[in-house]
This record gives sequence, structure tokens and C-alpha cells, in this order.
Amino acid sequence: MKKTFLLTFLFALTFFMGQAQMESYTKEVSMSLGTLPAIVLDMNEITAKKASEYWSAYIKDYGKMKKNRKADEMYAEDIRIPLLRASEIDLFSKVEDLQSASRLYVWVDLGTAFLTAEQDPDVFKNAKKFIDDFAVYAEKAHVQELLDSAEKDLKGLEKDLKGLGKDKESYEKTIEKAKEQIAKMERNLEENAVSQDSKVTEIEDQKNLLIKIQERLASVGKNKTKM
Repeated sequence: MKKTFLLTFLFALTFFMGQAQMESYTKEVSMSLGTLPAIVLDMNEITAKKASEYWSAYIKDYGKMKKNRKADEMYAEDIRIPLLRASEIDLFSKVEDLQSASRLYVWVDLGTAFLTAEQDPDVFKNAKKFIDDFAVYAEKAHVQELLDSAEKDLKGLEKDLKGLGKDKESYEKTIEKAKEQIAKMERNLEENAVSQDSKVTEIEDQKNLLIKIQERLASVGKNKTKM
């Protein structure tokens, strides 16, 4: 399983390196307040859940993202993003799930109207750059997570290797003990063979002694002189 993850990580990393830098584009998109021009960002290999987390973290320096669960949107009211403009704005966003990828939609409410490239080209250009900067932020965060997971798996593999090394030492000690035990048993066998030979001799001697005693017993009284 860890080997599979490592291969997946290498594939994902190669994929990212081979892809062009993620760049936003504009599109008319329907949202809770109508169909409005949005800045759109497609994020390959980043799930909707992760994209939402990255986006909220990216915006937190300017304001807190809130959720409109009914519309499945996020918004931040009365926030200042210096790159866009000095005055406060409202930011609306939505993340679409594209299975193994995601798409971020961002709408900017300037207070009097929603931001468009035609009416405020400079602000729109800066807003697009703000989203493009987020693309870099999100990609770095995602690759960092892949790296962290790969490092964690590497530590796991190294731990497994260390465990295998300990197992090897244990097996070697067991083998040495077994060899010692076998050598001892072989010595015991040799001693047992000698003991058996000795015991056979003792038995033969005892049998001979028994025969002599039996013969003596049989001869008792036979050679006695009559009175």
C-alpha cells in the first residue's frame, strides 16, 4: 500500500511539473444574486474540499469567509484587499466539485455594482491577479501536503526496515541457539551411544553372574558327604 502511495505521489508530482501554471479566466456564471461575471479558476488534482480549505485560509488575512448553505456559496462582507482597491468590498465565491479536480468561482461586489472588466479594467486586472496568486498558493499547499504524506510514508518504510533488521537479528540469534542446541544434542547422542555400549556390557556381565549363581544354587547339597 505504501509503495502504491509513493508511485501515486511521484505521478502527481510529475503531473504538476508537466502542467502549465494554473491561470484564471472570466465567465458569466449564475449565482444567488443572478448571472454575473466571475473570475474562474480550474484546479487540477485538488478536490473541492481542499480547494475550499485553501481558499478560506487565503482570505482569512482580509476577512472571514461565511457560508450560504442554501446557495452553496461562501462570502466575506466589508473586507479590504489592497491589491484590488482601498475601500471595502464584498466577496462571493463558490467551489465546484469536478471529482479529482475543482473549479473556483469568484464574484466581487464593489458596493455599487459587481466588478466587470469593461467598467473597471484596472481593478478587474488586479482581482484576476489576486486569484492567480491564490492558484500558486493552492498548488504549493497541495504539493506540500503530498510531500508531508510522502515523508510520513518514508518514515513508515524506514521503521518497517528497522523492524525487519531487528527480526533478522532475532532469527540469527534463534539459529545460533538452535545450532548450539543441535551440537549439544549431537554430543548427548554420542555420550548416549557410549553409555548404551557400556550398559550392554554390564548386562552381559550381569547375565553371566546370574548363570553362575543359578549353577551354584543348583549344586547346593549335591556334593554333601553322607554321614
